[in-house]
Amino acid sequence: MDYASYFRQCLDCLSDRSQESHRKLESRVNSGLRLELSFNLRLLESVRNANYVFELKPVAVERIDLLESRLRDQEEEMEQLRGQVDLSDRAFLYAESAVWTASTLQWKPLASDKFILAADSTSITFRIPGLYAIAVLVNHWPNQNNTSGTKSLIKNDVKIQRAVTGSTNLYDSGYGKNLSAGHRTSTSLMCVVQAKEDDRIAVSCTKTTYVDDTASYLTAARMGF
Repeated sequence: MDYASYFRQCLDCLSDRSQESHRKLESRVNSGLRLELSFNLRLLESVRNANYVFELKPVAVERIDLLESRLRDQEEEMEQLRGQVDLSDRAFLYAESAVWTASTLQWKPLASDKFILAADSTSITFRIPGLYAIAVLVNHWPNQNNTSGTKSLIKNDVKIQRAVTGSTNLYDSGYGKNLSAGHRTSTSLMCVVQAKEDDRIAVSCTKTTYVDDTASYLTAARMGF
């Protein structure tokens, strides 16, 4: 029930509307005021009368001004803190790889100061700890001869997610045998990772042939602040 709305209507109504609402303001001995509000509440066929009494005490204008000044100062400090948090804790990475080194993706220079690329370009280091959403897209040729390969997301030399890719074959009825498909394909990895400062991530691929004219990608976005 919205009592604040009832109080406002009772204060705004004409004083002669005594049947539905009534208000009375009296001076007190201690220089305060006494406000009495009375109004009817209707529900279906029932009517209830509500009565409220408020003891109003004077407040020095200087105290109100001081309170308003403190509130303004706090609002300004909060805005400054929000700006600092937004600038320091935002972290987003878009990395591109066109070369593989010993079955590990080698990344191009990063366009972000929130991450560090290793000297051999095969791992990426977090500078800001937090919870990250990470997605990887590896473009490669399909496996042949019924072999399978793996694509793994590695954190601090430990595999935290792995996808197994099998071979793709087409059956040729004329030759009576399976033929390896020659079209390109891709494999995706997606996960949420709790990263500490200086944690490292990398992507490894086993028994996989990369597409030399198509890049692979990694994105990382810090969740929340």
